[in-house]
Amino acid sequence: MRPILAAAILVCLIAAAFPAQGTPGTAVTITGPERLEASKDGSYNVKIYGPAEIKWGFWVNVSGSNRADAKLASPDGTADSSRSYILSQSAPLASPEFNFTLTAPPKAGSLTIMVTALALEGTGAAGQTATSRWAVDIKARREVLLNSSVQNNGDILVRELKVAFMVKLNGVWTYIANETIPNLEPGKSENVTTTWNSTLVENGEYILRIVVDPDHEKVQYSGSGGIVEKRIVLRDVGAKEEQPPNVRLIGFIVVLVVAAGIFAWWYRRKKIV
Repeated sequence: MRPILAAAILVCLIAAAFPAQGTPGTAVTITGPERLEASKDGSYNVKIYGPAEIKWGFWVNVSGSNRADAKLASPDGTADSSRSYILSQSAPLASPEFNFTLTAPPKAGSLTIMVTALALEGTGAAGQTATSRWAVDIKARREVLLNSSVQNNGDILVRELKVAFMVKLNGVWTYIANETIPNLEPGKSENVTTTWNSTLVENGEYILRIVVDPDHEKVQYSGSGGIVEKRIVLRDVGAKEEQPPNVRLIGFIVVLVVAAGIFAWWYRRKKIV
């Protein structure tokens, strides 16, 4: 019986030395981006919940593909000198909250951030812990090249003509870019291009809209065709399809007509009146 009793005592001592993660009454929350572009930074906030008298330290670790190229930094902690994906703080925090930055690896993949809060000072501090995890998808840069041909069917020169590129995200039209044509001669057309960084946009079908003169600075004939919409499908970079709609650069051409001649018409009518 004595050997068995000794073994039981040893097991109890080991359990006491390594308390279970997530001590009752403690918790950690992480907020920040769930997707990051490769090699770009993401900012994260951590809040620690537990007894009011406790002062906390922390340990942050990144796991997953290409984690060796991930980098953690924080004004409240110190990154490991040889493993930049580990961050720790052994001195008590002034408040139960801290921020850190994750620099994503240069290659796409999946990472998991694990944050462990460690009680350092205060009543009952010994053994108090709380742990939380946060998944991050690292995406390769995905650019969409948008190209529009704008034609002046009027009989006067149009200067500083704006062309807006928009995309519908979550039911809301969101600006991609505003481009400007310096001069558009009567009867001439000009190509307008812009690049949409869609890296952090989810895969799927989207509606793109191109609007001539979005601020209504130029007078146009009714029905002059100043708005065109087109559907495109976004897929991960490198995805192969019979007719791949998503490569690193996706191009489409639309034709918009600007009836700039309305200026001359409006001016003549005003003189007659």
